[in-house]
Amino acid sequence: MTVNLTPFGGATSTYSFGTTGVAAQILADYVGTGTSIAAGTAGAVTGNIYAEFVKKYGNTADSEYYAFVSALAGKNVSDRSTADSALTSVISANGKLKGGVGANYTVGSQYGGGGGGGTGNPQSGPSPNIVIEPGGIGVPDVTSAFEQSAYGQVQLDLDNWGLTSLGPLAMQLITDPGNHLDAAEVLDVIRQQPAYQQAFYGKPPGMTELSYLQNKQSIQDQLNGAGITGFTSQQIGTMIGNGIYGTTLTDRINKGYQVAMAAPAETRTLLNQYYGINTSDLASYYLDPTTTNQQWEQQTRAAVIGTEAMQTGFGNLSQAQSAALAAQNISDSAGRVDASYYLSGFSKAAALTPLEQSATGTRGQTTVSQQQLIDYAFPGSNATGGTNPAQEDAALKLALGARAAGLSGGGGYNMGAKGTSVGRAATEGIQGRP
Repeated sequence: MTVNLTPFGGATSTYSFGTTGVAAQILADYVGTGTSIAAGTAGAVTGNIYAEFVKKYGNTADSEYYAFVSALAGKNVSDRSTADSALTSVISANGKLKGGVGANYTVGSQYGGGGGGGTGNPQSGPSPNIVIEPGGIGVPDVTSAFEQSAYGQVQLDLDNWGLTSLGPLAMQLITDPGNHLDAAEVLDVIRQQPAYQQAFYGKPPGMTELSYLQNKQSIQDQLNGAGITGFTSQQIGTMIGNGIYGTTLTDRINKGYQVAMAAPAETRTLLNQYYGINTSDLASYYLDPTTTNQQWEQQTRAAVIGTEAMQTGFGNLSQAQSAALAAQNISDSAGRVDASYYLSGFSKAAALTPLEQSATGTRGQTTVSQQQLIDYAFPGSNATGGTNPAQEDAALKLALGARAAGLSGGGGYNMGAKGTSVGRAATEGIQGRP
């Protein structure tokens, strides 16, 4: 059986009764290292222990001795005779405590006394704070094998988690008679500690600590690979808590951040113009958990599409026009917006932009709108306008024919939102005439 004592403000120590030398261990902690105590009868050992208290504490030796025996014996003692009798009974009841005791024992283990450790240097002062099982030392305690097994399991986890600093707390929770928690219970307490919560910030329920650490390292590796710096441990924890790791993070970096960074400056300008995105810190935008996958992907596509329209000479698109084309989700083999598709389409439409205006000196010549050219170049985009490719093709041919023939006045086709219909064509005034 074991008992935990905290001698006069020192480190808590675990003493295993029934083990040779435990009396020397107790004395080393309570009255100083190098203390000697001779083996003998229980009464003789008791007398020697009291003598060491007198050497150490002088006039206050009795009160310190009584406090020590009261906790050790599990009952209150306030006089020398009762204290000696109680301590003798404890020693007699615990076998090897009364014999085989080594002299000049020096504390050298991490956890003090019989556990190994601590300074073992007692300090004078008030009576010791002693923790003991209810009912005193006679109450059976857990086995040392239980403690060693529980602590071994916990310490392995703490080592893997980078939290070895919580080892002393784990030992206390396992060995203190008032606790004696098993490994799972100790870990529950560990998870409430500030050091743990800082190390595993944002860890979602159900994710193991090892999985969290693996995801954290993977995120850091991906950020480093993309040249992204400045993300704190807490920000990475927030990403983990919101599922931004693994392929989700890969998509945000490869299909969002890197596309925007590698694109022409116009793309970043449009991200700001269309959506108010701070283009000086694009990484924060693309990795922000509040930015949904659909949001960053569609906004990036829209900005790339708007860029292609400008660079081909087709002209500037509104945010609504770019967003409508982005919704087609035309992607390349890597799953990114297929810029070449839009480059080809806008190049074709750019050659037809003169049809948006009547030729100089003509009146009532049939024209087409910018949106009709977009619908013609990108089949399917006209669905929101209620037309179809055949109607847009017919409108374009009519405008081309009108341009070639110099058709003016009535008899043309009116270009409406729903396509072409017989009637007056859209007309423009004759330039250079009053």
